[in-house]
Amino acid sequence: MNKRKTRIFWLGMHKVLTKTELPALRQMGYEVFAPPYLSDIIDQSSVVIIPERALSTLPADVFSVLSQYNFYYNSISDNISEILNEYFDCIIVTINPDWLGEILKKYRGKVIYRTYGQPYSLSKYLENTKVFDLIDSRDNFWFSPHLDLTSEVEDTWLRYRMKVIPYALENEILDYKDTWRSDSLSGEIGLLCPRIDNAYYADNFRHIKHYFPHQGFPIFGAQVVETDDPQVVGTIDRTELLKRFQRLNGFLYHYKEPTVTYLPPIEVMMIGGPVIHFPTSLIGRLFEKGAPGAARDEAHALEIAKRLQKGDWGLMREMVASQIEPRRHYDPLYVRPKFEAGFREMIDGTQDRPAPKFIADIRTTRFAQDTIFIPFHRLSFTVNRVDGHYTSGEGIVRVLRLVVKALIEGTNYNIVISSKLAHATNVLGFFHDIGSDNSRVRVIYFDEQGQSNPLDTTIRRSEQATFRSKLYRRWRKIRKDLIERGVYAYIRYGMKDRSNGGFISVAMHECVLLLNKVINKTGGFARSFLRMSDVRRPLRWLNNRKEYYTQIAKSDYRYSILYREDDYVRFVNERDEFRHVFIPHYYFFPEAVKIKKRIVMYLPDHMPSIMPAGSFEDEIINNAIGRALVARAAAVMTNSYYSAAYLPRSPLKVPSQSIHAFPLPKLNRDESIGAESKNALDLPADLQGDHYKVVFYPTQNRPNKQLKVLAAAMSLSASQIRAHQKLGSLYSDLALVLTCASDPEIVKLAHPVPVFFLTGVSDSTLANLYKIAVCLCFTSVAEGNFPTQLTEALNYRVPIVATRMPLIETEIGEAAESLILCNPGDISAFAAGIIHCLGNRPSVIANQEKVRALIEQRGGWTSFKDGVIGLFQQ
Repeated sequence: MNKRKTRIFWLGMHKVLTKTELPALRQMGYEVFAPPYLSDIIDQSSVVIIPERALSTLPADVFSVLSQYNFYYNSISDNISEILNEYFDCIIVTINPDWLGEILKKYRGKVIYRTYGQPYSLSKYLENTKVFDLIDSRDNFWFSPHLDLTSEVEDTWLRYRMKVIPYALENEILDYKDTWRSDSLSGEIGLLCPRIDNAYYADNFRHIKHYFPHQGFPIFGAQVVETDDPQVVGTIDRTELLKRFQRLNGFLYHYKEPTVTYLPPIEVMMIGGPVIHFPTSLIGRLFEKGAPGAARDEAHALEIAKRLQKGDWGLMREMVASQIEPRRHYDPLYVRPKFEAGFREMIDGTQDRPAPKFIADIRTTRFAQDTIFIPFHRLSFTVNRVDGHYTSGEGIVRVLRLVVKALIEGTNYNIVISSKLAHATNVLGFFHDIGSDNSRVRVIYFDEQGQSNPLDTTIRRSEQATFRSKLYRRWRKIRKDLIERGVYAYIRYGMKDRSNGGFISVAMHECVLLLNKVINKTGGFARSFLRMSDVRRPLRWLNNRKEYYTQIAKSDYRYSILYREDDYVRFVNERDEFRHVFIPHYYFFPEAVKIKKRIVMYLPDHMPSIMPAGSFEDEIINNAIGRALVARAAAVMTNSYYSAAYLPRSPLKVPSQSIHAFPLPKLNRDESIGAESKNALDLPADLQGDHYKVVFYPTQNRPNKQLKVLAAAMSLSASQIRAHQKLGSLYSDLALVLTCASDPEIVKLAHPVPVFFLTGVSDSTLANLYKIAVCLCFTSVAEGNFPTQLTEALNYRVPIVATRMPLIETEIGEAAESLILCNPGDISAFAAGIIHCLGNRPSVIANQEKVRALIEQRGGWTSFKDGVIGLFQQ
């Protein structure tokens, strides 16, 4: 008996794909069933293809059912699900992520998701629509974009399943290839805007009418609703369309989306005509930098278009020559062999993508041997996605990413990082954005939100079980509040005489007050326990507290061990695969004191030791937590010799022999900031170009940062510049840029200088802000390690005006005199430094070169990586 052909279910309705990829799969020897587009949702690109019975070996009744079922924008019934699983070896879903979700819910076999670019992040969309969980748990899923450039905005978990296969124009374009001739042109410049009745395209249409309403600028694109606008060509025959493209003087592609493109400009390039484009568009990104058809803005695009209309043959020739490589990516002769090889590998290959389970519940997941665990769940909210990249405004978090990178590059350890489930994909993206070898980095969660099963939302717990669960959680929270209130009272009032009896009295008194308050607020709390026959539970707990508090009182006030043992601590202790635990903060994870594995701790500084007393809330409690963790740590990592000197004398009592001190490298990723970066679109519009003279300080608004001093210095600078005869015209151009939340008082103090507050900036934006800055004005009065802002400014050759502090002088010695240093809080000195940088930028940068060379020598990546590796050598 002959083995039947591999049978594919192809979910697609695009009028180009049905003429290119669908027949190509059949020509490769596969039996392909493509359901007709039966949705009532109008799509100008759709075409209804009736399945041909002669092309299918499906049973007649099955063929009939599938041919009459609407698979588009519709759920899949159980009956259809059974058919798909029984009769098809593979399903290919094209374009729409909503169709993909339904297939993954119902089909168990191999799924290929084929995409052609979209103006948003697919991975984020799939995460928000709960499709991520369906993909991450599969061993038989492929993601196939047509260009690697379109997937740059996608997260690692989706790119991990990726196989790039190019996308071809229709074969008929080969009959028109390079038939464009300069002696038979119409004098027209083509534009594109389909479906102007649609809200999205209506915005584009208004954009065109604003910038390019000129005669001889026809607007092509299929229209569903007729219009009387003479500039709109409307829907025309395909042959007529290509012939009009042959006679265009050029095509102006006004779209700027970096991850999606329309086909008409590519067809014009294949025909041989010149195409004007914006460098940020997907088409523009295929060109070499500085291509003759690249437009800076709409005015420049119109200028190029007018030259083409007038028959500038030299420009035309240059533009056409520059298009050879970009158009090749869509040439059917180039694409076909790559398409066949790629799809055969995905469909017939036995080497599927194993389910990575990059994000998993710690309670149900096993991990590889030799794993380092990093608790991060109380910091996971700080990670955000900006401009397609993940970033965090917290320095500790950025340092932690470098630690992970060093471990991946220099060791064989696997890395497991905890996160709140709501932030898990952000955290995964942040720590995967470190290089190509990131498959050893995984994220785990253990919060309650993660206990539901996304594959089965129909299972419901009984009403009684739900009630008991809620009540128990309520009691756990109250119990924790009781403990914290009591211990806080002990530390605040009882620590002077170290009286256990006094402590117990105060603690119990506080507990009674809080319990009384809770009972009054909740109303019926005791009755709830009676319903569960468990009224003795809180009484039994209170009666057992005396011995417990007595033991706590004898343990050097270690507040941290009063916390209930978080779920992950027990799992980490029970799992043999966890060899080390890296604690990234000295009081955010107090429960970590119960971890029995080897602990490595990150302690960049102890700000209460170098700031005035009383500057920090809960300082006593946080010190107690830190001291408890330090006592458990086998190694303590810090980033400055200054910190290494004072930490043993600090309240944390860090043993000198445990300290590993080595400088940080540059925290942000390397970014290209060429001369044209001043106009980079990742900068806010108001900061593009040369309108403002920017003074920059990327930091959070904390007491030690002294941002109000900086604001006052900016105001004074503006006043002094205005009074200076030679610099008077510059005062109105000054601007202050901060990377923290808006603060009205800072705005008031800086007047008349405008203040820009930018939050969650990406590494590329940060790099460009340094590039345009007059100077970095570093007003902080206390830092625990050599400031990363100084390192970055030196790297980007930006003038520095900074506070004179012992840390800087300790770290770089005599070289500190090469910087412009001001006494703490000296507004006049900072203003003078800013004005000096305005008029003497080259000489200031030259003076700083000695410091830059020293920092580069001592704080390079290799020395940092070696330092991190040394922490985990037992």
